[in-house]
Amino acid sequence: MIDSFEKSGTKIMTGAMLKGVTEAGALVEKDGRTLEIPADDVVISIGFRPVKSMAEEIRALGYEVIEIGDGEKVGNVMTSIWSAFDAAKGI
Repeated sequence: MIDSFEKSGTKIMTGAMLKGVTEAGALVEKDGRTLEIPADDVVISIGFRPVKSMAEEIRALGYEVIEIGDGEKVGNVMTSIWSAFDAAKGI
């Protein structure tokens, strides 16, 4: 998947926290600094446990949220990959 992101020029940022989404892109905090990253779409990967409450909070702000992996339903790595693939096709 990382190869596909790199080939398409998708920016990958690890170790950062999403602070907000604006009309211009994403506000992230990394290493104690807040950065604004221009973007049309923002994809968040938040780890190993589902955090549905975060998705609901983002939806409540009026943004479209597509949950994948265990955030959508518990499965294995392949179900996560396929749900990510299906979500990416729809963006």
